[in-house]
Order: sequence, then structure tokens, then C-alpha cells
Amino acid sequence: MDFKKIQDKFKLGLKMPGRFNLGFKTANHWKEQKVLYVNTVSPVALKVQLSQMTKSEKDGDIYLCLEDTNVLVRSFQFENIALSEVEGQLQGQVVELLGLPLEDIVFDFQVLHTVPGYLNGIFLCLSKKLLEEYIAVLDQSRVVAAKITAGVIKSLERFLGTYDVKLKRFCFLDFSAEHLVNIAIFNQSVCELIRNIPCDNMDHAKLELVQSLRSVCAKSHVKKFDSIYVCGEKTDENSELFSGLEQSFDTKLEWISFGDISQEKKSVKPFFSLNLASRYLVPLPLKRLVYQNTKYVLGGCACFIVLFGISIILRQHSIHTLRNSFSKADYAYAMVLQEQAAKMKK
Repeated sequence: MDFKKIQDKFKLGLKMPGRFNLGFKTANHWKEQKVLYVNTVSPVALKVQLSQMTKSEKDGDIYLCLEDTNVLVRSFQFENIALSEVEGQLQGQVVELLGLPLEDIVFDFQVLHTVPGYLNGIFLCLSKKLLEEYIAVLDQSRVVAAKITAGVIKSLERFLGTYDVKLKRFCFLDFSAEHLVNIAIFNQSVCELIRNIPCDNMDHAKLELVQSLRSVCAKSHVKKFDSIYVCGEKTDENSELFSGLEQSFDTKLEWISFGDISQEKKSVKPFFSLNLASRYLVPLPLKRLVYQNTKYVLGGCACFIVLFGISIILRQHSIHTLRNSFSKADYAYAMVLQEQAAKMKK
């Protein structure tokens, strides 16, 4: 029995999402649940958003979607390596992307497609300091995030849950995020490109977007897209870009709309497992239990203190009563009797 193959298959199953499962019967066990999505661009913005939430919202299942320009999402592909070696290979990439030592980086990855000799997937990375800032804001507001991921992952997950594109080569462009343009290119279950482009300078963002699409098509044996889906508001500023994309890639753009779910409850089937919340030192269920039961714990402590104080008072009262039950002469007489009894025993 080849235990190495069994181990790799088991790990692969844990990393495979439901839609892209290629034969491993894991990650298909999913129970529909209500989730509150919170999109945020920085720890400061998150603090303001949490202060405006109700207690019932804070106590529910919260997915934190980071639309922070310092949170990077990329695709990866490796040849002739075992799944157990993927994390080690990605370590060099995240260090190069962020320009930080490995110990100052947090990242998570997911394998989406595998065939003999080839692995493809996506990863998410950011500095450990930035993640700790987000977690500190959550802790200050007594909120537990069941999932912390990137905004592009949330948008792509909603798109995949709405449109049947598993047999297509498609491009997904998301202009709905603030200060970011999200891009994802999939050829069936293979992610050819996924990234977020800062768009403070729209001209620069347009140039980088077009170059990214052309670069992917140049490297792929498939030169065209079956569909290009665009999410976001169509404006005069970006209409020229969209017209150029249709002409350059000979594909008509299809506009899609999900509405704003940043503060709405939705039922979503998870396609991606990328989750930075798993980096919490304290397990999430334990943290949630502590937050939700703090008032009961404090109440129990208060009752214990009161009861302990009462017991001390009663004990002092008993000692005082005992002292007043006899005179000094009685005490001296008792001591004489005790000495006489000791002599008689001898």
C-alpha cells in the first residue's frame, strides 16, 4: 500500500472546493447557512463599520472580505511536485510579492485542479502585522469572523454560484470594489489568472488590465474567451475600456449584477476554502463561546464573591459568639482541669 499517495489524495481532498471537485468526495458536505458579509478596505474602516452593527449581527456568522490593496491574490501552477510540497514552493513567491521575511507573512492556498504531473490553484497573502490589526479591531468589538478572505474571492464565489461556467474559458472583471479592479480568468477548473489591481489611477489600471489579459492569452493555447463578465457600475470613464476589450478579444461583454451584500444576509455555497481566520491562535468556536457567555461568567464570579464574603462574615460572627459564651475565669478553670487530666494519664 502506497501511504504517500493516500496522504496526498487526502490532503488534496481537503483543499478541493465543491464545484471543482475532480473525483474526491470531500468538501461536498455543506449545510446552507445565513452569512453576514462585511466588506472593508482597512482596519480603521472596519472599526467604524462594526460600531454601526447591531448585537444580533455581531453574534451571527460573519465573513470579513478584505478589499485592501495590501491583500494580494494570485494563481499558481506547478509541474511534477506532490501536493505536500506546494506550500514550500509558495513560500518563495509570497516573500517575493510582499518583500517581507517569511515569518512576517500570512498566506493560505487552495488547489483547484490536478492531473498527473500538474497542479493549479490560488493563494492569498498579506503581512502578519496587517492581519493582526484586523483581528485586534474584531476583538475590541467582541466579534468573531468565521472567515477572513479577499473581496475578489467573495465576488467570484457569488458569480460561480449564479452562472454555470464550468465548461467555459471565461474572464471575470469586478469593478464594484472601492479602489480596486478584480480580475479572474478560468479555463474550466484551471485558474489562469486572479489578481486585484489598484485603481486610484484609472488610466494606469486600464493599461495593467489590458496587459494582463493579453499576457494570459499569449501564454495559453486558447486565445479567446467564451465570455467576459463584468460586475460593477458602467460609467463614461470605463465604457471606452469595455469597448476596447470587446474589439481586442472579439468577445461581447456580459454585464452582471449581484447588488450590495456588504451588510445583507445571504445563503452562499462555498467554492473556495481560503480563510485567514484559521490563523487565529484561539480556536474560533472557543472565542465565540467566551464572547457570548462573558456576562454569565462575570455574573457567576460576582455571585461567588458575594457568597464568599457572606461565609467570612458568618464565620467571624461564630467566633465572636463563641468568645462571648465564657468568662476569663471559666477559661482559667478549664486550663487547670486540662493540666490535671494530663497528669492523671501519666
